Amino acid sequence: ANCDYFFWHPDSTRIYYTAAGSLWLAGIAGGEPRQIVDKAVSGAASPDGKTLVILQENGPTTTVLTLSLPDGKPVLYKQAPFPEKLRVGAEAHFSPDGSKIAVTLSLQSGGGGFEFWILAYPSGTPTRVLATLSASLVRGSGWPAQIVDSQGR
Repeated sequence: ANCDYFFWHPDSTRIYYTAAGSLWLAGIAGGEPRQIVDKAVSGAASPDGKTLVILQENGPTTTVLTLSLPDGKPVLYKQAPFPEKLRVGAEAHFSPDGSKIAVTLSLQSGGGGFEFWILAYPSGTPTRVLATLSASLVRGSGWPAQIVDSQGR
């Protein structure tokens, strides 16, 4: 199966990747990959490697999940005012200290604009930082400090 998206485990000995609609974990030295969760679009590992944030497709919507490692169950992120169901979730990243998660998403169907949110983790009030996000920042931006800094937050 083709790899659609990947991200490193913080210890650099393992890599997570999405393929065939699932999130997998593989050692960089080889060996048999281990399936982590079905229907994953993208994800990220916390800096300490103990938690994953996962964007998961559920029919026409996407949800944000957190997963405690090594053997936790996925938990739906439910903290108002962040929407529980997204039309499209593009990417999620932990902050360097692990206290926040940056998420790019769209609530509209038909290719509507993207929003940028900061989710306090493991608890706290999420904040919509930008209501309209440039398409060039939607994929592959890592922790987007330049966006946060430009908004004075």
